Amino acid sequence: MDLPPADSASWLTAEELVRTGFQRSRVVMMNEAHDGHRRCIRTRTVGRRILPTARAFGARLLLMEALGPPGGAAPGQESPYLKQPEMALLLDAARQLGFALAGYEAEIDRAPAELLRDTHAMPFTNWRERRQAENLVGLLHQAPVTDGALVWCGNSHLRKTRQSEWSPMGYWFRQLGGPEPFAIDQVVTVDFGESANALSGVLLERYGQVLAARGGEVGLVLDGRLREELGVDALLLSSDNRME
Repeated sequence: MDLPPADSASWLTAEELVRTGFQRSRVVMMNEAHDGHRRCIRTRTVGRRILPTARAFGARLLLMEALGPPGGAAPGQESPYLKQPEMALLLDAARQLGFALAGYEAEIDRAPAELLRDTHAMPFTNWRERRQAENLVGLLHQAPVTDGALVWCGNSHLRKTRQSEWSPMGYWFRQLGGPEPFAIDQVVTVDFGESANALSGVLLERYGQVLAARGGEVGLVLDGRLREELGVDALLLSSDNRME
């Protein structure tokens, strides 16, 4: 993997990544790390922190996977993530800044019956990813074209390229004619335990001194082969990678 040398990379803050994103696109996608009920609180804290920047550079919509399908989740089917305190703080901050909030999760009851037989299998996963992208495109079509959107998703759904048999939401969003999004991956260094990405260790070893010198958080805009390989436009690296 062709990673830039630490001393020649153009390091940015999370806020500067978001600003760059909205200067390039109407849609900025950013992720949080979660696994079951466990999550990396830092990723949501960063999300709350960048909201004023997103708002200042044109974002009027916060489209969040955890809010359920467009129109809201059915009673009793709300995401448990919404009850976690740092998520509540993120949503409260968005409302106070004047964001319009909407969910884009797939309507599971619309899935073909044969896919519902195994919701952990790749065919169902790819159906869900595509349906999420369809919902996002629909929500954007309903909004004024001048309204920017911050799309808040989980883990690697924002990737814009196919990953072996998996076709993420970000890939389908492009295929379905959505605006070319600017995708910021801030879970790339998160410690997922046994399922951790090998890239995490490589990045932390290569850029550990930069992280230490810059307060434990640095951002990098990608280009060329690296952007295509990872399927995102920017990385936000951190030394706070706990899941709890």
